[in-house]
Amino acid sequence: MTFFRFIALFSLILLLADFHGYGQQAVVKVMDGKTGQPVPYAHVCFEPLDGGEKVHSITSDDGSAPNLAVSRAVIAISYVGFETFYDTVNPGETTIIELKPKIQDMNEVVVTAQYTPQRVDKSIYKVRVINSRQIEQKAANNLTDLLSSELNIRISQDGALGTSMSLQGLSGEHIKFLVDGVPVIGRMNGNIDISQLNLYNVDHIEVIEGPMSVVYGSNALAGVINIITKENKNTKLSSYAKGYVESVGVYNFDLGASYKQKDHVFSFSGGRNFFDGYSDNDSLRSVRWKPKRQYFFDGYYLYAKPKLKFKISSSWFDEKLYSQGNLMPPYYETAFDTYFITSRSTSKIELNQKINEFRFINIQGSYAYYARKKETYFKNLTTLSETPASNPEDFDTTRFHNALLRGTFSKSNPDSRFNYQLGFDFNMELGTGKRITDEKQQIGDYAAFLSVQYDPAKWVTIQPGLRYIYNTKYQAPLVYSINLKFAFLENYSIRASYSRGFRAPSLKELYLFFVDVNHNVQGNPDLESENSHNVNFSFQYNRETDKSFVGTELSFFYNNINNIINIY
Repeated sequence: MTFFRFIALFSLILLLADFHGYGQQAVVKVMDGKTGQPVPYAHVCFEPLDGGEKVHSITSDDGSAPNLAVSRAVIAISYVGFETFYDTVNPGETTIIELKPKIQDMNEVVVTAQYTPQRVDKSIYKVRVINSRQIEQKAANNLTDLLSSELNIRISQDGALGTSMSLQGLSGEHIKFLVDGVPVIGRMNGNIDISQLNLYNVDHIEVIEGPMSVVYGSNALAGVINIITKENKNTKLSSYAKGYVESVGVYNFDLGASYKQKDHVFSFSGGRNFFDGYSDNDSLRSVRWKPKRQYFFDGYYLYAKPKLKFKISSSWFDEKLYSQGNLMPPYYETAFDTYFITSRSTSKIELNQKINEFRFINIQGSYAYYARKKETYFKNLTTLSETPASNPEDFDTTRFHNALLRGTFSKSNPDSRFNYQLGFDFNMELGTGKRITDEKQQIGDYAAFLSVQYDPAKWVTIQPGLRYIYNTKYQAPLVYSINLKFAFLENYSIRASYSRGFRAPSLKELYLFFVDVNHNVQGNPDLESENSHNVNFSFQYNRETDKSFVGTELSFFYNNINNIINIY
């Protein structure tokens, strides 16, 4: 009897195991080929060999994704920092796939100042790419966190005015900041506060060191930093929510969602950052690093076909910085508190058209708004009541409006020795406010440019360029440049460039009048424009294998700027 019970129990166990195996879904397990760790959030694409419709999936936290193949299919798995994997898979098959890490992103595709998107090692410019994986590894919330450890970049921080940076020994108005190719406006003391440029929706960042005046005009003598935001290209529906907390009083949160329906994509993201302030001396009410709160939001609509891309996007940013005053005698229960409120918004339309295999048109139009508001209140800390300060200078709002229209026509054939790009760049800026002379000033900068790329041999590239500028307030010279690249041996490359630069003073440098107890900034309408000469040289050796990467670089630059404009 005991023997039959054992046989019955054993048969039942086998039957249940068989049912469990039958009902378990086949999966694709994606692992890091070097560490053996799972790779979460990798993109998995199944393309049937019989020509059926592609289906997509995303790996979960444990690196697994359901096998969605309904017939034998090609599987493609991609993730930032790894080489794309291709293989075939059968329906109902569970498989483990190991991705090969990239030692360095030599194959990273860049778009800044290029005729068409191309690999970074093929660019004639010295381009540095900071990808999304590096951003995550540094836990960077904004551009300050990300660039503070980068070579050749120096960061300067101010508790009230924010964070500025220098590149190749130049800062302020000499560095062009772009978001998807659109200039960032609103400079304090000539500098963009890079702590206001958040990275919550950033795919990667492209940094070009050296003068880019021919392509981007003013503010590009030291280089260009282009922030490239994320676009949903494959996933039908995705969403995320992230939080970040530090013990010093940082509380950040952001979320987003994206929906793709055939050729149409809708996306939005936003969040809130908060910093509680900090000071080495906690006996005073005022602190060195001011408390601040940020709200941000952006969204886009994208229509994409193989030869056409149309995108409408908009972003909004609001920051409130709180400057607490020290307690006032004799009762030490009152103080003057000041709020600095910064608002930014940008709306953009972009059209990319592929005319034929090697010719392309790109048109961008944008409107950007920036406002800096100051409000001062007399605060009673017993009743917590606030009364507006009686001095009119304690309240002020300065606004800037910028309209941009930019277009390029490019011929880019990798098999041709001769390629070119020609374009136009119309830029108009309007400033209003009681601290600006006559409370309203406007300046326009309209330009046409031409760049030609010639390859006399496979290992030599020569690229001269010209930019003609009409400025509404200054006589602009003809801006020109020449770039050279030599790749005479595998793994070796030499880049050299010379550029003539021009920069007209900004509206703030010409007309801003800001004098109070803490500031004495007075614009000078008699300023002359800057003219400059720049020389760059770099030698690079890079060698990448399956298990290692060896790289070295020697670089040199020389800047000569006439009539340089500084704010003291």
